[in-house]
Amino acid sequence: MPKITSKTLSYESEPCNRCGSKRRISKTWKEKIPTLTGGILIQFHSQIVCTNTVCQNAFDKLLFEEKQKREDIRLKKLTGKSR
Repeated sequence: MPKITSKTLSYESEPCNRCGSKRRISKTWKEKIPTLTGGILIQFHSQIVCTNTVCQNAFDKLLFEEKQKREDIRLKKLTGKSR
């Protein structure tokens, strides 16, 4: 697999926005998406996390709470329209 190089800074080399610690790539995957013309679009994704575990845990907790809030709003909309 050829390595893609870029002249711009990667997200991994930038410090954490919350605490200033270094970041690292925790997971990398590729996704194949079929297109309308029958081809396949391949996207590469990387999950970048903070090396400071306290900061990362606080971020994960905040993300979980926001996800729950959006899910509650979505469910209220669905039940409100069905009445």
